Amino acid sequence: MSLILMINLSFGTSEYTQNHEEAIEYNTIMAVMIHYSFTRPGIDDCGTGADDLHLGYDDVPLNGAQRRKRKTVNCTEYYVYKLQDRPNEKSYILRFGRLFQQYLIDNYVEIEATRLEFPRRNQKKLRQDQYQGVVDSVISGIPVGGKLGRRNYLPATFISGPRDLRHRYLDSMALIKKRLHPGEEAQNRPHFCARVFKAKMSILDDKIMSGEIFGKLSSVVHVVEFQMRGLPHAHFLIILRPENTYMTPEAYDRVVSCELPDKKVDPYLYGLVVKHMMHGPCGEMNASNVCMREGRCKNHYPRSFTEYTTHGKGSYPNYRRTNDMRSAKVIGHLLDNRWVIAYNPTLLVQFNCHLNIEICCDIRAVKYLYKYVHKGHDKVMFRIASDNPGSDVDEISNYQNSRWVSHVEATWRIYGFPLHGMYPSVLQLQVHLPSFQTVQFEEDEDLEEFLQNPRLKQTMLAEFFNTNATDLEARKLRLLYKEFPLYYVWQTKHRIWTKRKRGVAIGRLCVGNPMESERYYLRVLLKNVRCPTSFDSLLMVHGVMSSSFQEAAHKKGYLHNDSDMEKAMEEASIYRMPFDLRRLFATLLHYCKPSEPKKLFEDFYDHLAEDFKKTQMQLNLSNNDVLYKVLQRINDTLKSLGRDINQFHLVSFTYSATEVERYTREVVAERNIPVPEHNLYAINELNEK
Repeated sequence: MSLILMINLSFGTSEYTQNHEEAIEYNTIMAVMIHYSFTRPGIDDCGTGADDLHLGYDDVPLNGAQRRKRKTVNCTEYYVYKLQDRPNEKSYILRFGRLFQQYLIDNYVEIEATRLEFPRRNQKKLRQDQYQGVVDSVISGIPVGGKLGRRNYLPATFISGPRDLRHRYLDSMALIKKRLHPGEEAQNRPHFCARVFKAKMSILDDKIMSGEIFGKLSSVVHVVEFQMRGLPHAHFLIILRPENTYMTPEAYDRVVSCELPDKKVDPYLYGLVVKHMMHGPCGEMNASNVCMREGRCKNHYPRSFTEYTTHGKGSYPNYRRTNDMRSAKVIGHLLDNRWVIAYNPTLLVQFNCHLNIEICCDIRAVKYLYKYVHKGHDKVMFRIASDNPGSDVDEISNYQNSRWVSHVEATWRIYGFPLHGMYPSVLQLQVHLPSFQTVQFEEDEDLEEFLQNPRLKQTMLAEFFNTNATDLEARKLRLLYKEFPLYYVWQTKHRIWTKRKRGVAIGRLCVGNPMESERYYLRVLLKNVRCPTSFDSLLMVHGVMSSSFQEAAHKKGYLHNDSDMEKAMEEASIYRMPFDLRRLFATLLHYCKPSEPKKLFEDFYDHLAEDFKKTQMQLNLSNNDVLYKVLQRINDTLKSLGRDINQFHLVSFTYSATEVERYTREVVAERNIPVPEHNLYAINELNEK
């Protein structure tokens, strides 16, 4: 398996003298670049095209091209212009301290609301439903689209929305100080923080992609996030090519260090490690540290001394931490190698900020990392009351009402800096039953005329079949559906597949669940059958047409015993959190009736109990306590389906919920039943009897 490295880049400050030639060279380049960025922002650094707000001078060439004339600017361009710090101008807005922070947040929320208004405004008449649903509605006498489908959904094209994040799973502070006015704090100039962090992250990305730090890459994913206190940080996941993989603990030591350097030999690096890469102090030294949970450090510091790096079991390696008597004073306490966070010396010297490097060779840790990177925004938990409890869920309002926004994030989003990056790209491939593709229409649209549009049938899957039937090269290649993007490009505008001329893309089939019945088994066939030319070709087995996709999958040998359910659990365990995985397991027990439910439970128990095992030490739980919690959560879902966990004999003993658990579950279930308002007033309609 290829090696995966995780890099956490966080913003920090440093007051150490830069006495390394490499650091001086790097920071000199950075100073020149950011000085140019501060004095003359352009399209590349703000992403909006608000160069200097040259109203009336829009005919000035930009990058060799004639700029389009216009005398107005949009909201985002205006605020980008207002945020610039110009040497010959005094901007009082930039000197308002905390009020300036609130100004940024308010204006970003205004911009975000404007962006959200576009899908909301266009969805007043726009509906979404399956193609077959529209056909059925026309047959049943519904001529227009106002009475079917759904609206107020947040599309995947909206950056940082829930759908955007979900699709992305399955596809320098010293310089800031120089720009501050006397007596000003860095936190009151968040636009500097955002732009310098973006500059550092771009350089780090270039160095990683070039292969000069770790070697040639197979793929890389990065995500930018913001802590609730406003500090930006980025997660990089790097997969190296097999020939560049570090296979031994000795090789790990060339990339990652968890020890204090010799202060006499390398005082600059020593200062950076002490400043940026020391954990704590926590525990008995500082029981109120943010990492403390139930009297213990959630990050398991201090670590143990060890003479050699060894492979970790289901986690990161156990890095070398020798007892060399080196120590550093941090917040009044002497800390040794047991408190050092894993780092790469070269990157730490070059970037002068917290930069955590971890090597990952265990699939369970890989899965956790990918989930963690795409976990989404921080949110505040509160109840949103609806005037009409029976109405559709408004995804746009839910997204807008529950996000936590900091001043640095507001600046980052106003400038239009990217939140995600991925190489190579991943194309999500549609999987739908015949005539059950999702279509969009307006409320007042004539459905009979709407159904005459031939583009409705030109889906990604249908054109995959058509290309296999008509393209000689496609027939020679005999590709699986997921392999198709390697050789062909999906043209969204024309809704056809064309031959790929450059670049690389990976195909990913939309997820399926056995509860979806035929669609799930269609997906099984698409994952295994090469070069199908139609839905009927998937149903054909040895010259005989099968009556269903499930029957065809069974005849072709893709379903043996509980293998389909095992594959569903195996695939879901890669990207689903344990909470979702337990619900899926309960759903499989109820709807799919596995022949060996106990074996299925035992095979995936580690995944089902993953979250409880991570908190086992902190909460002082025994193995039996963890097992009981897993059974309890599965049983809660089964109870909602009218079943009991003891019917499936997952364990050797009989599970029984406590009185408190039963009462809580029933109360929650009753209180979650939506009651339309007109039903609450129905008592007024009763007569005396």
